[in-house]
Amino acid sequence: FIRRCLGDKSWTLEGEGRRRTAFVYGNEREMMGIISESAQLVNRHIVTQLLEHHFLLSHLYGLKQVLLLSQGDFATALMEAFYPILSQPATRVYAHTLHSLLDGALRSTNAQSLPSFVLERIRVRLLKTRSHRVIMGDDATAAEGEESGFNVVSLDYAIDTPLSTIVHKEALGQYRKVFFFLWQLKQIEYELSQSWKAAGVVQHGLIREGEIDRMGVDAESQKLLRKMATTRQEMLLFTTNLQSYLLFEVIGNGWETLRQKVENCQTLDELIRAHDDYLMTITTKALLNSGYDQDAEHHQLHQQIVATQELVTVLDVARRFGQCQTHILQRAQTSLERVQRRRIVADQKINRGQWGYDDKDYMKLKDDTTDTAIEDRCHFLTETDTVNQVVALSLEFDTALRRLLEMLNEMINAPCGMEQVTGPGRGRGRREGEDHHDALRFLTFRLDFNDYYAAGRRNITPLVDVVDSK
Repeated sequence: FIRRCLGDKSWTLEGEGRRRTAFVYGNEREMMGIISESAQLVNRHIVTQLLEHHFLLSHLYGLKQVLLLSQGDFATALMEAFYPILSQPATRVYAHTLHSLLDGALRSTNAQSLPSFVLERIRVRLLKTRSHRVIMGDDATAAEGEESGFNVVSLDYAIDTPLSTIVHKEALGQYRKVFFFLWQLKQIEYELSQSWKAAGVVQHGLIREGEIDRMGVDAESQKLLRKMATTRQEMLLFTTNLQSYLLFEVIGNGWETLRQKVENCQTLDELIRAHDDYLMTITTKALLNSGYDQDAEHHQLHQQIVATQELVTVLDVARRFGQCQTHILQRAQTSLERVQRRRIVADQKINRGQWGYDDKDYMKLKDDTTDTAIEDRCHFLTETDTVNQVVALSLEFDTALRRLLEMLNEMINAPCGMEQVTGPGRGRGRREGEDHHDALRFLTFRLDFNDYYAAGRRNITPLVDVVDSK
């Protein structure tokens, strides 16, 4: 390993003559001492080389900042650059385009302060299968050409020897799993934030054009926009708190523990174990490793699986709500643009001493794809189907989040066994189980700090009569 992986062909063990005299029949005690001493020398040299000459901690820190999206300004810049491209079908996504955008995000953020040997290893990876995806994206039955670009793109980190001994293939798979989870959270947060801007444009447009008072749209449209705003804010609060929990309570604390362990490691096996435990802790506290628990009791395993499924459901509802409100707001913006064109034409006619509006002019300005005047008057904002769709998604989100919190509370109140949440070949004691419960307590407090969902006080309103429930 020292000669082939570390590339140190000149290094030799000290005390060669003493070792030769020790390997004598009947001199077993001294022989065992020499073997132990030689092992310590070899491991000390390997650990020193990995830390001082191959910069192991710097590479692990780069993986944390990039693949685990801990560099906040970089993650935001990357989403802003990637979103217009990844929103297209996967067949229109090209690696060379994403590589240039990735380079721009690295150069324009504090990620540029990472060492050059870290930056040169960061790249974009296009996936051919859905095997690495954790949280639901598009319909799993969709054809490959119909998939969103978000489902086939991942950040990657080039690993070679001797770093591949620590960051092995299974570890890279864990990094990608956490990346997809955090990346989808970022996507949902970005879409909800962008729709907030669009909702502001529509609201001001309705007021500016006098739609609410003079063009036939009554206060019901205001109720719908208000309902969308409260639901959107509720989902933003969930995604923001979940991201904060993952980045600070899970990844941040896990990194500090890993760094301390690595600095105190004496052997190569200890380095590998410390890094594997670091990733296992992250996936466990993020509710992403339910399928790897071999030693947990059946009831505990069932709780983990159900909690993961509920988390998937909550995020899927938030994603569908984002798509729904984006569609509604785009229709409203298009209608307002047509109303604005009508107003400009009417003003021009008034300046010429003519009537501003008549049915003939209205029919000329109507789009060819529009069959009635409803679109131009934003009447679809008060349609029963539109209102019901928004309210149904809002109630579905509340129900799913309440079920998630109930399952998390069950996991917190479950007794900490001696083997709490383990991975393949990795034992974790009662202290790790208690730490996992403490992390879940932080998460449940963040998601329901005022016991709103726990109390179950939400008033379920009729789907047709939309009222603000908060």
